[in-house]
Amino acid sequence: MKELKLPWVHWHSMTASINDDVLSPDDELRQDNLWINKSGGQDFEIQIVKPAIVKWNKSRLDNLIDSDGSLNRCNEFFRQIVTTTTINIVTTKEESKSIVNDSRVRIPETFFFNKDVLLDVIELEPSISPIHFKGEHYLESLNDFNFHIGDSSFEFKGDTHFAFLVPEPSFEDVNLISILIQKGIVSRKFIASLLMIDFINPIYSTKRNDLFKYFPEKIRYMVIQ
Repeated sequence: MKELKLPWVHWHSMTASINDDVLSPDDELRQDNLWINKSGGQDFEIQIVKPAIVKWNKSRLDNLIDSDGSLNRCNEFFRQIVTTTTINIVTTKEESKSIVNDSRVRIPETFFFNKDVLLDVIELEPSISPIHFKGEHYLESLNDFNFHIGDSSFEFKGDTHFAFLVPEPSFEDVNLISILIQKGIVSRKFIASLLMIDFINPIYSTKRNDLFKYFPEKIRYMVIQ
């Protein structure tokens, strides 16, 4: 599940439901329990996906910590800080079809910098105003690049159901950084220093990627009781 934030662009959810009218009247799926009692993407995210990722991160880290406070294979964890192993995708909250010329649509800040770590985990307080785009510019781009969804039998203009779908740093990497800080393995200042290198490219930064070769295989740190 790559969409871990509202509005869950590819999922049945409280923001975009999948209704019976997408099925033909005689489709057997109409009688299937999976269809009748389908749950939303928000439930999958909150009840299954995120808890599983948190459990996975904690377990793999705990299994590689020795009793003397040494972390083995630590470069596997630092790889998730300075390189991009996977991503999530996020959109605006506005449906593409609802945007008009005078719309003012807020863009997900994680497209421009690693907001989830720098602001939410490390709690930096920069003076940054919300980033918006004008509806007229969005509509012009749809026409200029012929953005549309569909095939030979179905089509509507727009990049996705919700506007401006973009990649962002993954929840599993953000959560791992949070755990590393909580355990005292790294400091907030250290993480901030790493992420501020080429910060305008929160994912797939070749400059941060070049740092990976400097991380050791094993480190020793002060265990927090």
